[in-house]
Amino acid sequence: MQKRKSCSKDVFSGYNRSSNIKEATMILLISLILVQLTTYPIPENYVESYTITNNPLILEYQAYSRGFLSVVARCEDPSSDITIYGRGPNSSYLFLSGGSSDADVSGNTGYEQTIFDIPGPGKYYIIINPYEPFITEQTVNVLSWFYHDEVIISEIEIPEIEINIIKDLSDISGHIDNVSPVAVYQIESYDNEHNFIFGRVEASEDVILELYLPENPLNYVYQSDFDYDGNAGNEEILFLSSSDQPIFVIRPYANIEGEILFNFNVDIIHPDENLVLSNGSAIDEAFIDPQMGQNRFTYFFTAPSNGITVINLRGEGGDLILNAYSSDTAYSSDMDIEGNTANEMLVLSPGKYMLEVTNQPSNLEPVDFVIEAIFHEDKNATAENSIELSLGIKHSDILSPDSFDYIDYFKFTAPNQGIFHIEIMSLSGYGDLILSVEDRDGSEISYSDQDLNGDCSSEMCEVELQSNDIIFIKVSPYYEYENDFETCPYSIVITKEE
Repeated sequence: MQKRKSCSKDVFSGYNRSSNIKEATMILLISLILVQLTTYPIPENYVESYTITNNPLILEYQAYSRGFLSVVARCEDPSSDITIYGRGPNSSYLFLSGGSSDADVSGNTGYEQTIFDIPGPGKYYIIINPYEPFITEQTVNVLSWFYHDEVIISEIEIPEIEINIIKDLSDISGHIDNVSPVAVYQIESYDNEHNFIFGRVEASEDVILELYLPENPLNYVYQSDFDYDGNAGNEEILFLSSSDQPIFVIRPYANIEGEILFNFNVDIIHPDENLVLSNGSAIDEAFIDPQMGQNRFTYFFTAPSNGITVINLRGEGGDLILNAYSSDTAYSSDMDIEGNTANEMLVLSPGKYMLEVTNQPSNLEPVDFVIEAIFHEDKNATAENSIELSLGIKHSDILSPDSFDYIDYFKFTAPNQGIFHIEIMSLSGYGDLILSVEDRDGSEISYSDQDLNGDCSSEMCEVELQSNDIIFIKVSPYYEYENDFETCPYSIVITKEE
């Protein structure tokens, strides 16, 4: 590595930029921190310090040749955990190849290092991100340096990625190739309170379709790579977006050889029916017939705030999938794994949902089905109905699928300033618990699913609070399918660091 230390100013440099990166992505990076590097190449022994909390740290670089960029980041608090990944050239939607983005594999070393392959001249973005939100501001020291490849390619200019605004819902034809490696479309506006947004691409080669939010384009909120209809170029996303201006990105599945032609369509889908609870239940009968082009039936549903709602789906013949969408989160039930039972179930926490009944893509049989929502009261399933905890007093509780107790909320008011530890531990050795801490606005400030001490149901969070600060503590089970959830008695206690 020592032979690669040298670099020159005309090969690579970082530069000051106080405005956002709209020139590169043409979208806002609301709530993100755009930071700058010096106007000269970074020597091996030059370290820049930054502070981050919940938002990622974005380093913008300008390269004038192909080469390699080495980035080392270390938190001053060694118990912190961060990741490093890169985007570009000239776009937040293009991933840089390089080393691991989380070399300590979710550990708490506070240290990451990777080397990115810079393919040519252009703007690049290196993102240093908390693995989970930091409770307090953290200092991160960053060392980075660039060493160019032997081949200088100053004559090659990599274009900016253009964002196309969709003002209507007509079909769009386009292409992606080595010069324009992704296609980006932003919806101008739509009523996202009462409608799904549906995007579908049909391409000549295998592609991936992603959905981003304009306020945070660094990570997609949903990705389709399921090869619908058995065609490697067909992908679709149906979603209930939290933004009325979501962004779709079409990218190739693998390296592009030649040109990929595609047709892209965006549509707005209003739910077919409202599923409304009456005396704790709701039921509806309908059908889908994929052979006639009717391959989904949709519902708007509100799950009450004082309990858990179970959605049961039963069909006659065929094979069904049950999906639920809420605030850019998707839940899916296909428990028979492409079988022909057409029996599915989802357990929903309080909130507003769009429900979708659709056919398994490999099964195009018409299906008559019955969907039923059954409400089960669970008084401490929300922050509004949480159980008050006292400092140092252990409380015992239980999560159980038998009683439809899937979530427990607790409330704690800090008696004075200090650092507080919230710890949960299984009383039986069964089950796997997740612990999270929210502020009074509902924002998550700490999270634990690290299986501390080798015990899958022991978790701990640390929070720094001021006198009379109020937090809400959520205990929930980890499971991939509803029938994986085991009854788990546990204890919870809050202590203060001396």
